[in-house]
Amino acid sequence: MNAHYGFKAECLRRLGADAGAQFWEMCNCLFDLLPLAALVEGKILVLHGGLGASLNHVEQLQALQRPIVNGQSSEEPLGQLLRDTLWSDPTSSDEVLGTHPSPRGTGIALFGPDRVEAFCEANDLDVVVRKEGGREGGRGKVVCVG
Repeated sequence: MNAHYGFKAECLRRLGADAGAQFWEMCNCLFDLLPLAALVEGKILVLHGGLGASLNHVEQLQALQRPIVNGQSSEEPLGQLLRDTLWSDPTSSDEVLGTHPSPRGTGIALFGPDRVEAFCEANDLDVVVRKEGGREGGRGKVVCVG
């Protein structure tokens, strides 16, 4: 995914073909080891993307084995969980409920406020904090930072 959105191209441009490719590979090895989310005081879930359709319990994130195996397909449960956690976004309005395909690509979802409320209720959370971009929403349960 980071090749698709320009990170690989930027590495190659700045460092040259060989060093850029090597640096990009090393970054991917590091990304495979980094946590996908943080749980703050048992009440705040912090992640890059969002909930998508496959993330239902915080324990799913805690159970992920590290390093992540590169090349997971969106049809595999682990691959879909990764895509949802890293790349899903809130819907454009709190009036749009459920989960929907994202215009960002195959296997990436938009999630509505009902999805956030149900997730927070099921996991005894107060809020989900996610990356910049998108919008705050989820009837006050999703906060975008950055």
